[in-house]
Amino acid sequence: MPLRRRRILCVEDHEDTRLMLYNLLKRESYDVITAANAAEGLSLAKEDAFDLLIIDIWLPDESGNKLCRRVREFEPYTPIIVYSGAASVSDQQNARLSEVDAFVAKPNIDELLDKVRYFLD
Repeated sequence: MPLRRRRILCVEDHEDTRLMLYNLLKRESYDVITAANAAEGLSLAKEDAFDLLIIDIWLPDESGNKLCRRVREFEPYTPIIVYSGAASVSDQQNARLSEVDAFVAKPNIDELLDKVRYFLD
């Protein structure tokens, strides 16, 4: 019986970054679903099961931190990684208060992939 591929939801409003994440994570043999805003990401997270979420802080319709808190209401154990250019100490503290499991500052893609592997492999 083949192993089930791990599923990742990426919520990122910038199309180029969203496409880059999709391609990099697919190359790592993960199933990847993307969303361009918080509303779409919340809807996808509610209707399907994911093994990991990657969420940007700056989203056009609401903050990624608020999205993380909303996801935690129904997914308390699924790992969430914030991958954001908003990387000040206060941004990182606010993300941690939103019950995220890790924070990676853009553009550190190697660290992001390391965190993904840590949570999924």
